[in-house]
Amino acid sequence: MESNFWTAAYIILFVVVIIQMVVIYMLFKTMRDFLQGIQNIQGINYKNAISKGQPAPAFKKRDQFDKFVKIGLNQEKPTVLIFGSSKCSSCKGLIDSLDKSYVLADYKIVFVFENKNIEEQFLNKLTEYKISFLIHTDLFDLYSINNTPTIIAINNEGRVLLSEQLDNWGDITNRLINPTAKAI
Repeated sequence: MESNFWTAAYIILFVVVIIQMVVIYMLFKTMRDFLQGIQNIQGINYKNAISKGQPAPAFKKRDQFDKFVKIGLNQEKPTVLIFGSSKCSSCKGLIDSLDKSYVLADYKIVFVFENKNIEEQFLNKLTEYKISFLIHTDLFDLYSINNTPTIIAINNEGRVLLSEQLDNWGDITNRLINPTAKAI
């Protein structure tokens, strides 16, 4: 009698597991169809990340020194845009670890933040090292930034030299000095 009970319990358990697998499969199929449907709606544009060799989206904005930061054809000098967020601990660590040895003489470095919630101490440090910063959400959209910190290096002709996430100043200097090196 007891073996019949366990046999029935195993059969019921097997049936429940099969039903769960079918429900999960149907859920994934429905999600896939839903996401494909969203992508096909007219008027919705999905931007791809900016890649090396592409023209950088042009803009002209004033920094904290009341000077223009200009990206586009015939810009003053090559520029490194570092996109950061007030909620990103890596971004804050990047600024916190900043010292004079990390200032790149051949490049203009510009930090871009999405809002004004960045702590004053970090903004003061950037100002102390004469590094420009901009607070513009529209630049995150313009450059299709989804993760921070992200670096985009742009040459004098307004072309992207480098576009990737970074972890530390070594990543920036290594990638700009030796562009074929992979970030660690």
